[in-house]
Amino acid sequence: TGFHLILLFAISRGWSLHCSDCSSAFLQGGAAPERPEAIFGRLPQDPIFSAAVDTSAHGNIWVIVGSVYGLVNSPRLWHKEVVRRMLAARWVQHSLDPAFFLRWSDGGVLLALAGIHVDDMVSCFGTSPEARSAKQALQDAFEWSEFKTDEFIYCGRSAKAGRLNKAIVVNVQNFINGT
Repeated sequence: TGFHLILLFAISRGWSLHCSDCSSAFLQGGAAPERPEAIFGRLPQDPIFSAAVDTSAHGNIWVIVGSVYGLVNSPRLWHKEVVRRMLAARWVQHSLDPAFFLRWSDGGVLLALAGIHVDDMVSCFGTSPEARSAKQALQDAFEWSEFKTDEFIYCGRSAKAGRLNKAIVVNVQNFINGT
């Protein structure tokens, strides 16, 4: 899988290993142009929402024009947005795994790898200035809650990279225990 390739490249080439969680991923998914009819939503009636949003000018029912949690096509819209942004940042989508991306230099040197599962991304980057620039472009392409380095949890698997002994320890015990 892409996850294992990323771990392999990170440890064998001494690349930095990262994991990140995209904040409110489905809300970054964009509009659904193929939706033929409008979807309407009633605004929440709680005091926190009422204090944050002035509903007097627009009423209590709004047209949903973007992607929101709960719509059947939200995951697909999010994935399409990920692909669009990755391609715009000069990443190449792998032909066999649509959630796995490679970033090449203009000279054909591999700079980075990235894999995404829903809103979690694991990635590794080389040490060249061009690789650092690719990392920054990826960080700027999405709203991340945090960009963790070398120790993280990805899809229930905890991973810890050890640079000195050139090893990555992957543990699924917490996932098995349900914690």
